[in-house]
Order: sequence, then C-alpha cells, then structure tokens
Amino acid sequence: MLSKSDKMVCAAVLAGLMFVACESQPFPRPIACDVASIEIQCVAQQAYDFLETIEDSYVKISGLSEFAIAVDTAIDAPIEQAEAVDLIQKAIEEFDYIADVKQKSAALSEILVALGELSKDKSILDLRDDILAKSAGMEASVLIDAAAKSVLITARHDDLGKALNGAHNLPESQSLEENAKAIVLRKLAGKFAEKGDFVTAREVIQSITMSITYYQAMARIDVARLAFQADKAKLAEELLAEADDIARAQDNGYFIGAALRDIGYTLLLIDESDRANIYFTDAMQAASKAKKQNEKARATSRIATRLSDAKAYNQTVEVLEYAVELAGQIESPRMQGYSYYEISGSAAFSGEFDLARRMIELVPEKPLGMATTLKSAAMRDLAWGYARHGNTAKALQICREISDPREKMQAYSRVLRLMKNVGLEAPSRYL
Repeated sequence: MLSKSDKMVCAAVLAGLMFVACESQPFPRPIACDVASIEIQCVAQQAYDFLETIEDSYVKISGLSEFAIAVDTAIDAPIEQAEAVDLIQKAIEEFDYIADVKQKSAALSEILVALGELSKDKSILDLRDDILAKSAGMEASVLIDAAAKSVLITARHDDLGKALNGAHNLPESQSLEENAKAIVLRKLAGKFAEKGDFVTAREVIQSITMSITYYQAMARIDVARLAFQADKAKLAEELLAEADDIARAQDNGYFIGAALRDIGYTLLLIDESDRANIYFTDAMQAASKAKKQNEKARATSRIATRLSDAKAYNQTVEVLEYAVELAGQIESPRMQGYSYYEISGSAAFSGEFDLARRMIELVPEKPLGMATTLKSAAMRDLAWGYARHGNTAKALQICREISDPREKMQAYSRVLRLMKNVGLEAPSRYL
C-alpha cells in the first residue's frame, strides 16, 4: 500500500492543495487528480483514501468488500483483479477485530457476497475457505446463509455442476433453510441459462419445490428473459406463462405483484410494450392488496424501480406518487420511515430527484439493519440515482455529504460501477 509520504501527497492532491501526478496502490498508474475530478481513477483514489481513514473494523470490512467489487468491475487494467482480491484479503484479516456478534455476521455475509461478484479466479475459493473457517460457532441462521453464498461462489469461480450438487445438498428442514436453498437454485438456473444450457436451467427450475412458490415463478421469469436474448422465444413464452399461473395462485399481493412486475419488465425489454403494460397494471392492483400497508407502499415503489430499469421513465411518476399515498397511511412510524426510504431510492433510480429529496426529508436519522442512519442510506441511493442518470459530479458531491462512513463507501463504490456501466440494474433489495 502507500508509504506515509505517498499518502500525504495524495491527501493533499485530493484536498485540492496540489495538482501533481500521484502513483499509488490500488491504482498503480500515474494520474493527476483534483478534488472535483470525475475521472474514474481519481474517483476511485478518493474513495480509497477515505476507506483508509475508517477505524471501525466492521465498517472497514464493509467498505473493503464493496470497494473490491467496484475495483474489479470499473477499473480497466488486468492488475485490478489482483488488487480486488487483495482488498478482500485485508477484509478477512480485519475480521477477528470485530467483537459484536451482529457485526461479525454482517461482515461474513458482505465478504462472501463480494467473493461471489468478483471476476472468475480460483484463488478466491481459498479466500472463501479462510473466512468460512472463522464462522465456527455462529448462530444457525448465519451458517445457513453462509452455506448458500458458498455454493454461489463455487458457481462463479469453480464449476456450475459442482455448485448444483452443493445446492441440492443444502438442508431444507426449516423455513430459513428452505428459503436459502430456493434462492440459490433460482440463481443457478439463471447461471446455466447464461451459458446457453437451457435444458439444465429447466431442470433446476423444476427442482425448486421448497419454500414459497414465489421463487418458482421468479426463476422462470429470470430464465425466460435470457431465453429471449438467446432467440428462444417459444421457451421464453412457455416459462412466462408458467410463471403467470404460479404468481396468480399465491395468496399475498406483495409476491403476486413482484412476479407480475418482472414479467412486465421482461416484455418491455423485447419491445412488447402493450403486453408489458397489462402486467404492470395487474402488478399495481396486486400490490394494493398486499397484507400489510407498508408492503403495499414498497411493492408499488418497486414497480417504479423495474420501470426505470427498462428506461420507461415516463411511466414512473404516477406509480411513485401512488406509493407515497400508500406510505402516508402506514401507522407504524418505523415502517413508514422505511417505506419513505425505499420510495426515495426508487425515485432517484427513476430520475425523479425532487420527489426523492422530498422523501428523504421524511426519512428518520434512526438506525435500521446495519445502517447507522436510514437517512444516510437514502442519501447513498440518491447518489446512485444521479450517477445512473449521468450526473457524476452531483453524485460525488452527495457522496462527500454523507455522514455515515459505511453508507459513504457504498455510495462511492456504486457510483464507480455506474460510471463504467450506467445500465446497471437497481440493487436487489429494491426488487
């Protein structure tokens, strides 16, 4: 990493005090930066220098894991694969310094997620084994999640067939295990389809018999989308028809709406807008019949997110405003604040920044999950939205304004990825 003198020079550069060539890890190429630069390597260096100031072990691990994905996917150079792996190695070395059990569990999950996202490299399997060795004694739910993520790492970095065997061997004696297994099988079906093996993808789909039927529907939709891309329209239509039947047979509008929404999204991608609009309308109606008021609001805002993923921005405003109306009827202040947070993110992804900011004003500073403040998390998503819509300078300004270091690093990392790929879909938690 940087020597102390190198860090001082780079810090001065990023503070705008100097304008010099700065050569540093993890970006070992001479590059001239100032604090307002929107050059991708300058942004990466700015993010990395902030990461180096973080002292809390969990927050540092979270930042290292997120940043590793950004380095791996956003920076053009063969060396960046090795640099991303080095960042994960640092995260694993930091793991033993965490005392809090909840933070330890979250750190394990975030490291495993990052390992599953990095470019294919068999050395990552050793890193996976290193971090899994540190999970002994953790509670059952954490180990279930870790086992599932481990299978997906095998799929990414080793062999799909081996991963499928691992998935079938996952236990399913309780609901948490069933859910984890269904999620893994859904993702593996998509991975086989990505490789053009639709026969095995079909077989994997048929094996999803555990947990709620939602996963059966979503796996079919995922593979149908890939089948359309592979000019296998007949197979795709068969899968969508099956997904439609499964979705509408569910007893929860929250899940019905999600499946119908994604069928609509898939149809939009092949320019079947009339059919897609029927599904989005049905998804709206289903979402409005979800069992809880916060589910009604969140399911509705997620429809706007999917419309934005398909760049159907002209259709998002009405959906978002209805989500706001539904959120206003939530009695629990906690769940209302969380719903406003989700709506603000959906609005940002849709390019509706005035609405996003209006919602952020209603989001509390209270912690939720691993976020120290929900408002910082909302600001992170606002930055992502500006980056998605090409306003990198504004996105970076918001990154610098975020007070929570974990959410700041997530914002920087996501902005970096969007600078490379503006077509990146919204985060899965919004779907």
